[in-house]
Amino acid sequence: MATNDNTNPGTEDSQAISGSSGADTLTGAFGSDTITGGAGADVLSGDGPVEGAWHFETFDFNFSSSAGQAFDIESGTRTASGYVTDFNEGGLTNTVRGTTGNPEDFGVIYTSTLNVTSGGTYRLTTSSDDGSTIQIFDSSGNPVQFNNQTGGTLDYLNNDFHQGTTTRFGDVTLDPNETYTIQIRYWENQGGDTLSATISGPDTGNSSENLLTSPMIGVPPGPEYSVTGTPAGVEGDDVIDGGAGDDTITGDGGNDTLSGGADNDSVDGGSGADNVSGNGGSDTLSGGSGDDTLEGGGGSDTLLGEQGADSLVGGGGADVLVGDDGSDSTTLFEDDFESGASGWSNSTTESDPNLGTSLGRFGATDGVVATERTFELGADSEEVQVEFDALLLDSWDGEDFVITLNGEEVRFSHQAGDTSSPASQSFVSADGATYTIDFTNTQTGELGYTSGGVSNSQDTIMNVVITITDAPAELTLGLGSTLNSSITNESFAIDNFSVVRVDTVNDTLEGGTGNDTLTGGAGDDTYVFNSGDGDDVITDFNAGNTGTISDGDQTNNDFIDLSTYYTNIFELRADLADDGVLNQSVGDFGDNTGLGGSITMTGVTGGDLTFDNTNVACFTKGALIETTEGSVPVDGLRRGMRLRTWDNGDRPVRAVLRRSVDAMGTLAPVHISAGALGNARDLLVSPAHRMLIADWRAQMLFGADEVLVGAVNLVRGDLIYRAPRPRITYYHILMDRHEVIYAEGAPTESFHLTREAVEAAEYGDAEEGAVAMEIARLFPELLICASRCVRPVMKGYEARALAGMLT
Repeated sequence: MATNDNTNPGTEDSQAISGSSGADTLTGAFGSDTITGGAGADVLSGDGPVEGAWHFETFDFNFSSSAGQAFDIESGTRTASGYVTDFNEGGLTNTVRGTTGNPEDFGVIYTSTLNVTSGGTYRLTTSSDDGSTIQIFDSSGNPVQFNNQTGGTLDYLNNDFHQGTTTRFGDVTLDPNETYTIQIRYWENQGGDTLSATISGPDTGNSSENLLTSPMIGVPPGPEYSVTGTPAGVEGDDVIDGGAGDDTITGDGGNDTLSGGADNDSVDGGSGADNVSGNGGSDTLSGGSGDDTLEGGGGSDTLLGEQGADSLVGGGGADVLVGDDGSDSTTLFEDDFESGASGWSNSTTESDPNLGTSLGRFGATDGVVATERTFELGADSEEVQVEFDALLLDSWDGEDFVITLNGEEVRFSHQAGDTSSPASQSFVSADGATYTIDFTNTQTGELGYTSGGVSNSQDTIMNVVITITDAPAELTLGLGSTLNSSITNESFAIDNFSVVRVDTVNDTLEGGTGNDTLTGGAGDDTYVFNSGDGDDVITDFNAGNTGTISDGDQTNNDFIDLSTYYTNIFELRADLADDGVLNQSVGDFGDNTGLGGSITMTGVTGGDLTFDNTNVACFTKGALIETTEGSVPVDGLRRGMRLRTWDNGDRPVRAVLRRSVDAMGTLAPVHISAGALGNARDLLVSPAHRMLIADWRAQMLFGADEVLVGAVNLVRGDLIYRAPRPRITYYHILMDRHEVIYAEGAPTESFHLTREAVEAAEYGDAEEGAVAMEIARLFPELLICASRCVRPVMKGYEARALAGMLT
């Protein structure tokens, strides 16, 4: 068994620490450490404390032969800090100094926690050469008094003498069910160096126990702890390998690489962007905060992403993957005003024996801002929360409390003694930010706030929370009131102020082989399923989406790419509908990749699956056409389906004509970019296919409210352009008469071929015969009776004038 003894302490330096074949307990403390546990059930920590260890700080100091020097230790030169599991202070000093032999003139301060279950009198002893003391601090940091063997009452056990090995005791009274901080100070001048300590009392059955290893000793403070008030170092990027055995590994701070090794491990990345792997065994992996990568490996693993944008891969076995809460919080500013109010335009503060220190008070501001401050929120802030307590003091009689947010004013009225909470308020600013202000009356009555030495009974504490979505990069917040009396009669103050930025984070979850359960949590999460991955369950697909699943944006919703398994969305929905599972049980999947397993999405129906969240196209060879059944791809239209028309309500489809051609030269399609003509997505049409223009441009150029224009005549730059390709399939929809229908939301024409157009084509009239020529080349077998065109059709030169007006 390996521990952090005096020859192998965890220090603030970067070091390599190796365990044994037994059950090791090791920490690296600060620094970028490499820790190898080896065989056995190990407890390994990259930076933080482990139970049973003591935090130490070592100092070099020129001690004299006088007594009473324990509290001079930190006046020396600090040489190291970290964790150790023994009281061999001489060996520790040699390790730190890189020396051998009998060290002289040094001091060590050991710190841990003391857990007391049964209250009563406890006796502690030290045996030391030279001096030593023990101090015990309560949860408020106050030292507990010792009745010392040397006589008198002090706030420490006094064995603080220049001496050979001598044992002395002190008695203390400790409360039940309390955790105290315990600190041992030891110093050595010259000669021998020894230290030991004991404790006895109700929790030990009044038997003496070695204080070093007593069950009453808990977890020491973190590596940043220092009696000098100076941080000891930085949490490093650690590399930890548990090896065989059921290990417990914690990365703590830094960007760590953690491996559980064989057997069933518990691995926690802690803060930072960690790479955590379980390898063999059924492991529990936690990412902690930061953007982590977790990989379970073999076995039935549990992967918990926790905070940050994490990537989770289960590997083999039946794994459980859970993303996180979908958001990260960063505190940009907080102040309790105990140290003043620097940065506020009026930085007046006032201390009250009952309510503490606050910003203010402010009296008769008469609607004018009394104080303000500007906060940098950062670019692209999704959400910012500003929170504070407004102290409404004395005889408010219906005056307003005033908040300004980048110049926008919010008010609520208050009457002294009123225990209700004002209604929430919300507004959208000129820069697009949405502000929601919530008020909660947390306390009203005799709060003990004094004004001129007199306690008032009409004070109110109003908690104010301002939530800003799509927040600006900078916020100037002002505070004021309509108070109109003296400050001794009515006033307000501010306390417990904070500004917190909340950003959405998105996880990636991949179950791997085996039957896995995946939970993304809030945020726009990505799920990965590969053929043969097993029977997976996604518990919360579409939960926490920040956008809709029909806006064409695949990044603002949960997402799983199923495009290789399904030809179109209707095929996918049909597969789900038959048994509630995506398993390719219904349909023809000869041209698709086999799932080799199944996907169950808890609570999801067919309508919850779209191109946005599955990448399964709603159209593969044509555009989305609006029907009474919703948007249907043109290649999915069938005779009798009813289309929505511009003029005549719902009309049936008589036929859908299609032909695949070489899409080069005159038959190259026209690409109409999303939004160019009201289309929601990019749209490909044949060059002579006509689009409806129904706005001021048609009226100004042609004197008509609505006109049809051939797509090829609308070509303009990178907005509408020819898009040649080797092959394309064109579709034409035949209805009872020429109609205006909707493709991708843009008004366009159904199929139209007139006898006049055919004759014009035969006699070489290129302008009138363009449609006929195209249709004749695409569908030479078609002959159709004449029908009237549903709108005026613009000549090419007329249409090109309109194209120049498109933006």
